[in-house]
Amino acid sequence: MDQMGKIRVEKKYTLTELREKEDEALSKSNKYEMLDRKRDAVNIVFIGHVDAGKSTLAGRVLVETKEVDEQELKQFKQEAAKNKRENWYLSYVLDINEDEK
Repeated sequence: MDQMGKIRVEKKYTLTELREKEDEALSKSNKYEMLDRKRDAVNIVFIGHVDAGKSTLAGRVLVETKEVDEQELKQFKQEAAKNKRENWYLSYVLDINEDEK
């Protein structure tokens, strides 16, 4: 019972429901608060020839895991279009200097 004498019923959630609620709350919060969320680390190595798509693939992974927000992705698309490489915008997520781009 609560202080008003009313019976309080608490819903029990499954682990999946709790994770969905957590993800929903985090998606509404600040991007940098999400960095505090504990995640398992994964190390990935991409090996391939020049222009084989290593940066594009890695950029796709970062976009799909929501590590790049929509505003940043829009900037990368604009920069790629400016450089006449519209299809390479995902590689711009990782490529830091102009030589890489």
